[in-house]
Amino acid sequence: FITVMSWIQPFQPDKLIQFLHSIPRIGADGTFPAETITTDSSYWIGAAVIPSVIVAVSLLAVILLCFRLCCCRKRIRPAVASQPPSWWGLVMFVCLTLAVVSLAAVQYCHFVAPGVSDAGSYVDGAYSISIQGKTAADQLDVDGSTLTELFQDLNSTCSEKVSQAAQYLNDAAVGVSEYVSQMDGYTDKIQSLPSKIDKAKPIAYGMRTWIAVAMGALFAACCFLCACVVLACVLGFLTCGTVTCERLLLRIGIWVTMLTILLAATIGAVALGFATVSGDYCEDAPRNSVGLVTNAFGSNSTVANLTSYYLLGDGSNVLVVALIQGNESVTSFSDDLDQAKPSLQQQCPEWNRFEEIDSTVSRVHSSIGSLDGLLSGESVYPLLSGIEESFCNKVLVGLAWIVVVQLVVSLCLLPPFMLTASYFLARRAVCVESQAVGQPHDMLVVVDRSAGAPLIAR
Repeated sequence: FITVMSWIQPFQPDKLIQFLHSIPRIGADGTFPAETITTDSSYWIGAAVIPSVIVAVSLLAVILLCFRLCCCRKRIRPAVASQPPSWWGLVMFVCLTLAVVSLAAVQYCHFVAPGVSDAGSYVDGAYSISIQGKTAADQLDVDGSTLTELFQDLNSTCSEKVSQAAQYLNDAAVGVSEYVSQMDGYTDKIQSLPSKIDKAKPIAYGMRTWIAVAMGALFAACCFLCACVVLACVLGFLTCGTVTCERLLLRIGIWVTMLTILLAATIGAVALGFATVSGDYCEDAPRNSVGLVTNAFGSNSTVANLTSYYLLGDGSNVLVVALIQGNESVTSFSDDLDQAKPSLQQQCPEWNRFEEIDSTVSRVHSSIGSLDGLLSGESVYPLLSGIEESFCNKVLVGLAWIVVVQLVVSLCLLPPFMLTASYFLARRAVCVESQAVGQPHDMLVVVDRSAGAPLIAR
């Protein structure tokens, strides 16, 4: 049962994961503190510095944008004011913003959704194995009770009649007792596995939902912003000089822009913090998984022992060791009973349930063999490593690209987009107003950006 762990394969993190791991931290070296994760505050502080800076920068950008749009007045000379503004710059920003946001959707569909589905399928595979293991464990419990009942019946019927078989019967009694005591605790652990694994399913599939919600909120906000700006421009050409609708939509667009910048930057900062911490974990996922389990359950726990055995090949499989012991106890019981069988059949012929014992022992060996195959490293390791691979090299990679898109949109595209839209609508309003009042060419036009309307100064 205990062999060289040939199933262990080296874990290869994606290059983007290595980049996330290499992001500098303040007061920390980027080493994932798996065994001290709940107490190592310096690591968490270091991981939170860059996301906090991003949130602060986004807040500063919103304040500056608000000041620029609401407080500053742009002087436009009559030669420029009388000319209709070009809408190509605005269309370019609309298309560019939607294209970049759509890139996040592509990354989600290419990495996140398949990664979560793969991780879920591995969890389902582990759940299927646990169900089969529970079925075999249930059968071991039934067979243990059957052996106990058969032996008690044999002992009460024949022990006084067959004195020369008494020692074999006593040895067989010890074998049955040892088997039952060994299997009781063991089957309890196996039988509890399906419910524990079933609790992991919402976590695996919930990650896809939360990422989709965050990305969908950004996409919806950007689409609404673009719709406001485009509609304002369209109405500007359809209302024949009236700028009321333009100014209203412009104000809505300004507030949507500010909220979108804060929303995208905050979500992106939180996701970046999660991605950097996950990148540290994924740099050596198997060993860090063992460290997390050890921190949660203790170094001497069965869970820590099994995690270390399956992922690293360290130590021995305590569940398989229990199977070995149970198998040896049943074999010893069966051998002792075979020694006593000739005397029992001759001197106690009324007891004729030997075939039931043989069939029960055969079922025990079959159940133990089935569990040994289900719990082997070759069966379990692909599932555990598959979950790590799906999370680290698919879900996390897609999340990292989505973070990049969110930060580019919130800090690089939306501020100039809104400034361009504001200037376009302001010039449109100035052009319409100047044509309506017939202002002389030597006047200066001062644009009130907060209202999108011209103030004419002589």
